[in-house]
Amino acid sequence: MVPQIVSTDRRPWATKTESSRALAERGPTRGYSPSVDWVAAIRERRLVSFRYHSDPRVVVPAVYGRHATSGNLVLRAYQVGGSGSSRDSPYGHLFLVDEIDDPVVLDETFPGEPYGYRRDDKHISPIYARLE
Repeated sequence: MVPQIVSTDRRPWATKTESSRALAERGPTRGYSPSVDWVAAIRERRLVSFRYHSDPRVVVPAVYGRHATSGNLVLRAYQVGGSGSSRDSPYGHLFLVDEIDDPVVLDETFPGEPYGYRRDDKHISPIYARLE
């Protein structure tokens, strides 16, 4: 099942019923890359690199789904490299998928679950994928 992309003010050209496939046919878009499968990255326990608000990040992806109140696609991930925070690594962050630039699933995998990970994330519903 391919999740639907919800229109936001940052992407006025997208309609509420426009699918990921339709967006891919338009070409590269912010936060969407046909070469990145967030569900597979979580299930395969692979690190992901991307830019978020212009800062490079390397993260452990943990939960992917829709924000429980806004409906935006979100990724709960734990930053293990890059920049963009004064907090010690790894720490959990809820990333808006449409604000992720240049996502790349890396060959490097990670064992276990990140410190502080909670399987039932109250901020994400429905959940499309999570670490098991």
